[in-house]
Amino acid sequence: MLHFIVNPAASTGNSLRKWQLIEDELKRRGTVYRARLTEGARDAERLADRITSENRGKDITLVILGGDGTVSEVLTGIRDYSGVTLGYVPAGSGGDLARTLGLSKSPLKALDTILRRESFIEMDVGRIETENTIRNFAVSAGMGFDAAVCHEALHSSLKKKLNRIKLGKLTYGLIALKQLARLKPSDAEIILEDEKKLSLKKLIFAAAMNGQYEGGGFRFSPEAENTDGYLNVCAAESVSKPVILLLLPLALLGKHTGFKCIKSLRAKKIRIVTEFPYAVHADGESCGISRDITVNLEPEKIRFIV
Repeated sequence: MLHFIVNPAASTGNSLRKWQLIEDELKRRGTVYRARLTEGARDAERLADRITSENRGKDITLVILGGDGTVSEVLTGIRDYSGVTLGYVPAGSGGDLARTLGLSKSPLKALDTILRRESFIEMDVGRIETENTIRNFAVSAGMGFDAAVCHEALHSSLKKKLNRIKLGKLTYGLIALKQLARLKPSDAEIILEDEKKLSLKKLIFAAAMNGQYEGGGFRFSPEAENTDGYLNVCAAESVSKPVILLLLPLALLGKHTGFKCIKSLRAKKIRIVTEFPYAVHADGESCGISRDITVNLEPEKIRFIV
């Protein structure tokens, strides 16, 4: 049996239409399934905990229909990854996990991939901890400029309008310009593996990347692999606002890493400490504000249908 967790609010309700297509196809094929729809924040986390706890000791397939944030909630809710196989029908506006995994945007093609079960990866799962929260993530987590963009996008009426005409990705670029005008950088320190320390002046952002993409297609870490047991860090420091405007389109192509102001790092554990609090995110979902975060990998990988 397939267990579905469906976020009907993803992409301003576009996901509900995708679920209706999926459910019609499941019935047509005679597939045995059970679906649970989320009703609010962190519901996917609670549902994932309940489903996997009720089936502890069994091999189960859990299919997520939603955005990257929904995947983050599910990964946070699963207490034991052994025996769990994840499938994913992308239905968010960012699409970074689907882009990384090479999954189709077509809900029926994505479902067909899940039902055929021909290819799998053992995917690393990230974990971010602040003084107020702990969350797992599939794509990225970090603090600063990118997190501030994510925070605003979560409550943006512009995002809702653009999602309705299938242009939701533009939200991040337009909000980025707005956040750029508000930017007030802080000095920071990045500590790798509890040993190596790197001081940064006027940190713009620091993102711990499990895959190559963040923020709706920005290729911040072209070398990142979500199966290699490491996180890649992309950090920007001491850079003027005009140069940021130059770097953003280059980052879409992964061509920004050669600039002196960009630091590319690799580690299994990263701690970032800033002088004053920054916005923090995990897979585009708000983790509040903090001046001290720790990011690492869960000891267990999770099996993912691709």
